[in-house]
Parts: sequence; C-alpha cells; structure tokens
Amino acid sequence: MIASQSHGGINEIIKNKNFGLIYNNDYELEIILKKIIYKKLKFKKNKTLFKNHLKNFSEQNNVKKYTNLFCNI
Repeated sequence: MIASQSHGGINEIIKNKNFGLIYNNDYELEIILKKIIYKKLKFKKNKTLFKNHLKNFSEQNNVKKYTNLFCNI
C-alpha cells in the first residue's frame, strides 16, 4: 500500500511501514515508485496478516468500539 500523508488513521493502517509506505509530496512518491519499478523495494507479502490488520478498521469494529465507549461513560 502506498498512501499520502493525511489526517486520519493512515499511520495506524500502514503500521510503521509494515503494510506500506506514506509519502508527503510528489518527489517522495516518485522515489517510492522508482524503487518498486526497479525492484529495490518489496512489500511484505503476507496477505492474511494484512487482511486481519485491516479488520481493526472495519465499520463493524468501529461501531463496537464506540458503543462500548458510550456505555462506559
């Protein structure tokens, strides 16, 4: 996954470069893409681990977290 730095949970989703990279500008994106094209950069290929990680950010999981939060207030 390659994503631009933005407000929100992208840093949590990428999880310290374990599941992709974040770029801040066009120059950084160009560098990342060149590294991928010339096979100097590879991402971890554990799709199961990545899919399980993404489940933490599902709508169902967020509803559950907020419901628990409001019930405990």
